[in-house]
Amino acid sequence: MYQKLAYYYDLLGWRDQAFSSLAVINTLLCRFNFIPDSLCDVACGTGEFIKQFKTMHHLKRVFGVDQSEDMLHVARKKNRRVEFIQEDMRQFELSEKVDLITCLYDSINHLLKREDWEKTFTRIKANLKEGGLFVMDLVPQDALKKWAGNYIRSKKDCTLVRNLKYDAKKNTLTSEITGFIRKKPLEFYSVVRETHIETSFRIGEIKKMLKKSGFRKIYLCDEEGEFYGYLWPHLNQKSRLYFVCR
Repeated sequence: MYQKLAYYYDLLGWRDQAFSSLAVINTLLCRFNFIPDSLCDVACGTGEFIKQFKTMHHLKRVFGVDQSEDMLHVARKKNRRVEFIQEDMRQFELSEKVDLITCLYDSINHLLKREDWEKTFTRIKANLKEGGLFVMDLVPQDALKKWAGNYIRSKKDCTLVRNLKYDAKKNTLTSEITGFIRKKPLEFYSVVRETHIETSFRIGEIKKMLKKSGFRKIYLCDEEGEFYGYLWPHLNQKSRLYFVCR
């Protein structure tokens, strides 16, 4: 996963997600009056979120964890004084615990088994300082089917085509990704293709997993930063939700 695509990931538009995630997380930190000294971004990808977050916060230690060697190759080029670790999110271990752990871009949805979600939450809890904060975003179960369809996103010399198919029986969303990239004018386009599969669970189930992993205080907010004190049914319809765990 994310091999050839890693080198064009930012060019194809996913870099923009880092800015929207940064805005939400800064709002959350203000709400909790939380000032982190250290950060670990799990499934950090090309390290764009780390780069943007570092420019706004004074951090003593920063870690990035990702399973893709290619993604980390890109991340290391744009981030200095960051310890990047090539590891599965279900079994990573840091050299020291941190104040804030993030897991963004619906990365958790790429794990297809409940037990893998629980393993990931357990590892995150184990690497978090007492009183620390864990923030992740995800696509709720009922929203998976809403993502189905064909999407095209074009930028200068780059076009991203996504064909997303929802399987109701398996509760999975399969994303067939094709990227067309031209590095210089008059050059032929390079073509990269990958297929990714995602799944999800009901919000109540996810909260139970988090509590089982040791988190006691769990909050929900949407992409606009609006908090929800109760598990309203319509939240399962949201295209993206942020979980804030302490």
